[in-house]
Amino acid sequence: MRAAVLIVALFALASPLAADFTVPPPYIWIVIPCETWNCAVAELMTAAGDPNVIAVPTTDPDHPWIVMKRVLAGSYTPPEDAVWGIERFSLLGEAAARFAAINKADCPVMLTTTTEGILIAARTSKRVRAVRH
Repeated sequence: MRAAVLIVALFALASPLAADFTVPPPYIWIVIPCETWNCAVAELMTAAGDPNVIAVPTTDPDHPWIVMKRVLAGSYTPPEDAVWGIERFSLLGEAAARFAAINKADCPVMLTTTTEGILIAARTSKRVRAVRH
């Protein structure tokens, strides 16, 4: 009986301490392909100076610009016909090996972010989608 009372008392004391601890929300990076510079600028203007929105030129003739955004995980669902995708890496060696393995016709782009200290490789997924029937 004393043990049960002691356990209840410990939980009562520990719960206010646990309430003060907050876990930062998880984020993901998404890609918005743009056919024109105006599209990319519109995305940047909508972001209103958010440092987690980046416009990047590509070698893709269909989408010469992409806009990369850091958004709250679960707040974005990629469209079924998404042309661009992102892969995240925590080590430069892994990112460099993956970047080198991507077909150059898929217009790969590699960036280093300062917000999370990770590397991001963005590439077109046209070829991957064509294979998956």
